[in-house]
Amino acid sequence: MEVGEELRSILAYLSVVAHSSSLFWPSQVVEGLKVLSSRPNHSRVDSGEVFFLAISDLRQSLSSSSSNRLASSAAHYYCLFFDDLMSHAEAAKWFAVIVPVMANLPLPLPSLLEAHYKDADE
Repeated sequence: MEVGEELRSILAYLSVVAHSSSLFWPSQVVEGLKVLSSRPNHSRVDSGEVFFLAISDLRQSLSSSSSNRLASSAAHYYCLFFDDLMSHAEAAKWFAVIVPVMANLPLPLPSLLEAHYKDADE
């Protein structure tokens, strides 16, 4: 796949890598998303603090820029929301159901972009 000007213009915002004839996520991002897409007994994401750390790691994998880091106060609010404001049952459901579904959503993005721009060029 040749990267056209239109696709090239959005790649900088997506952190998707164009190499040779395909697009893909950096391997650390794929690994992080796959871990998050598993249930808490494998991912260990079962609290606001651990969820914050997982999100922070993903953000760092996507960018080497320090401006991409979450505010230092964000950890406190993840903990407050998931560990204090939400009931234990609701938080457990969030980490067992919602987080895995959300983590799976961006995984096919590179191939979807390839297909879209390939079809647009034809």
